[in-house]
Amino acid sequence: AWRVWSLDPESRANRIAVVFNLVFAIWAFGASLWYMAQEEPAATSLYRFFSWTFCFFPPLILHFTLRVTGQALMDSRWKLPALTLLYAPAVALSLAIPGQVIAPSVHRAGYWMLAVRTNAVYYAFVVHYFSYVLAAVVLSFRASARSAELRSRKRFAIIGASFLSAGLLGFVTDSVFLVLGIEFPNLAILWIVIISLGLNLAMDRY
Repeated sequence: AWRVWSLDPESRANRIAVVFNLVFAIWAFGASLWYMAQEEPAATSLYRFFSWTFCFFPPLILHFTLRVTGQALMDSRWKLPALTLLYAPAVALSLAIPGQVIAPSVHRAGYWMLAVRTNAVYYAFVVHYFSYVLAAVVLSFRASARSAELRSRKRFAIIGASFLSAGLLGFVTDSVFLVLGIEFPNLAILWIVIISLGLNLAMDRY
């Protein structure tokens, strides 16, 4: 977060990237706590308390992409209504997920692993997450293909590849494996690192 901020404190895209990294840091701090939890109630409470963080990853990713690719919507009179619609699902899911989706944690792979109830709210989250990330990937690669400058093409390609790889890996290990009950470590935190490093690389070098 500090690295991106130091590159250009006035850049709106950089400011969004800073917020993304700060939310990621909060989530990582929560993860360090629930991985160390000795009892199920403590782990479940921590998962519920910090669940709002992963609800806000998708809109922050898409918001950043809309800004960095220069979408006209971000400078139009419809900007505020658009951002309200962009973040409203994350707010609603943040309120609903702790009580309706997160189930008592299950001890697997040496720690208390997140367990979910696969109900309508859960599938709403899955659709929300992957539709936003997919939109960000499409916008990034489209901007890369249309850009006349090599540096811009590389910047947008790195951003798009970061979102795509992290999204696919996260879907497999933290959605498919979770629903199937496969005993596999929760690696979502590593996949988010891909995005964080990708944003830093793209904004720093290109």
